[in-house]
Amino acid sequence: MRENTAKAKMLNGKPAFGYALGLGSVRAAEMLAYSGIDWILLDTQHGSFGIDQINQTFAVMRHSPAIPMARAARNDYTLIGRLLDEGEMGIVVPMVENAGDAQQAADACLHPPRGKRSFGWGGAGLYGADYPDWINQEIFVAVQLKASRPSRMPRRSCPSRASTAAGPVRPIWLFRSASIPGMQVKASGTPRRFRRSSGPARRSERSPASPPLRPRTQPAAPSRDSSSSRPAAMPDS
Repeated sequence: MRENTAKAKMLNGKPAFGYALGLGSVRAAEMLAYSGIDWILLDTQHGSFGIDQINQTFAVMRHSPAIPMARAARNDYTLIGRLLDEGEMGIVVPMVENAGDAQQAADACLHPPRGKRSFGWGGAGLYGADYPDWINQEIFVAVQLKASRPSRMPRRSCPSRASTAAGPVRPIWLFRSASIPGMQVKASGTPRRFRRSSGPARRSERSPASPPLRPRTQPAAPSRDSSSSRPAAMPDS
């Protein structure tokens, strides 16, 4: 059995730090996995990870101290299942619009009777023969909310059968801030508003206007009188 230490920290109200990788580099993932962080998230939605890079990355970091996680490309049963079969212990599901979508993501991550995940795996089998006995308890699941219309944004639609996080918060911060004390956002809370500026000061409160500048006087141009421009005649001796 492998304990999901990152999830345990979150449940205890402690921060769990990690990196989200999108370069598709197996070497970078391996180096970061042994750097002392709590988790590594492979971004298969916006990142450059293909199926080959995903398999190789999980292989090199499966037994590292960092918990392997991934963001699925979409809320798809097969895509989520393949990530889990390779050994990830946490998954973030994007593009969730309602409680039904969140329940679909939870069902894809959990074995029956709690969910609908299919039995059968690849690299995850290296965790041990008892893998199906404990993975339901150790898996971390989060959803990213994105409603096409504000009225469709769920208020409190977190399924009770999985450790999902849901609420009307910014999707990009949902997973990253869930484990940091002081950054949790209540589902029923009111967004904090920034103080509006008071605008320009009243005319009476402004400093008195400085006196207008006088126009600069231009020096007088020399006279062009021919008599004044001629040199004085020398007296006759």
